[in-house]
Amino acid sequence: MNRFIKYLNDENFIRQICNNNNKNKQYDSPEKQHFASILKKILTELDIKEAHLSVSEKDEILSRLLQEIGSLDKTNIQISRYSLRSAITRYAAAVLILVSTGALGYLLLQEKKESYTKYFSREKPIETANTTQLILADGRIIDIDSKNANIKCSQGKIIINRNDTLAMAEGGKETPASYSASALNQVIIPYGRTARLELPDGSIAYLNAGTHFSYPPNFSRSQREVLLKGEAYLEVARNEQKPFIVNANGQAIIRVLGTHFNVSAYEDENTVKTTLVEGSVKISSTVSGQSLMISPGEQVGADEEGNLNLEKVNTEQFTSWINGVFLFDNESFRNVLKRVERYYNIRIAFEDESKGDIRISGKLNLQTEIEEIIEILQMTSSTSINNIKGGYYVVK
Repeated sequence: MNRFIKYLNDENFIRQICNNNNKNKQYDSPEKQHFASILKKILTELDIKEAHLSVSEKDEILSRLLQEIGSLDKTNIQISRYSLRSAITRYAAAVLILVSTGALGYLLLQEKKESYTKYFSREKPIETANTTQLILADGRIIDIDSKNANIKCSQGKIIINRNDTLAMAEGGKETPASYSASALNQVIIPYGRTARLELPDGSIAYLNAGTHFSYPPNFSRSQREVLLKGEAYLEVARNEQKPFIVNANGQAIIRVLGTHFNVSAYEDENTVKTTLVEGSVKISSTVSGQSLMISPGEQVGADEEGNLNLEKVNTEQFTSWINGVFLFDNESFRNVLKRVERYYNIRIAFEDESKGDIRISGKLNLQTEIEEIIEILQMTSSTSINNIKGGYYVVK
């Protein structure tokens, strides 16, 4: 029996059995192989897959081990129940170590689960359908599995990533000025993706993560109108006979002839922000009817009450994302994290909401992996950002 007791004293051997690491493993002796199969059989029959053992389970394992080992060679070996129980006790101690480890892991998982529920129970889940969608006016849906999609509308065709070519809807016919939503092409950018879209008139729209952009297959004779929910940087081809109009989340109307500007009009934000880089634009509130003309280097915020607020800004801070960089100058930590959430398709909550008011400045290279981004944000804000579940973080 001593030859079995030495196996029970072998911690690596016991760990392999308990952790199911002995599958297809060949041991150096037939008896060790046999003993391993006995332990495996008992744990399997008792449906013990992890080391969470109740007192009754431990008693059952002890009893079964005594029966199984006692029957191996009972005609030739005189078994001392005291020696065997002593060996089994040592085995049980090894199991208890694993039980404790497993219980600790279980408690940590429970703590993470409770933290997740506490902070994210009312949040939108992380998007799993992580492809950019192009929905054509004729109903066709094209999934674009590219982090930075490139879509070009030219001469009655749509070219995707300079490779795939599609015929445009309506056979190249013009769309009336009073078009309905069903007559529009739509580009839907999930969190974690961006796109560059060349419109039928040659204008360029850079679309940021979490953006829904709609446009007609061909612009009307009198105007060029697009619908935006999210964020876009637009380089509008000049045409004095046909103004370019952006309907920003139904909250503001931006009217231009030819210019470069950025519009941030996310549904989860209260204010539509228009930042002008060059040219001139006119912003009108759909709520109050108030209008403003702005010049390069200025930004207008149109809030839900219809107020238009004008201020001078560093335009690069609001447009650098098209070059793969986030710039922040005395920005609230809350706003910084909101932008990081969208770009990396993660979710971040605050344990203490007041920490969202921390002001930070700096630069984030968006080619950097999220783990390094989190480290940079922790150092910059002097906070701790904990990952409590895949893609879910809490600022402490």
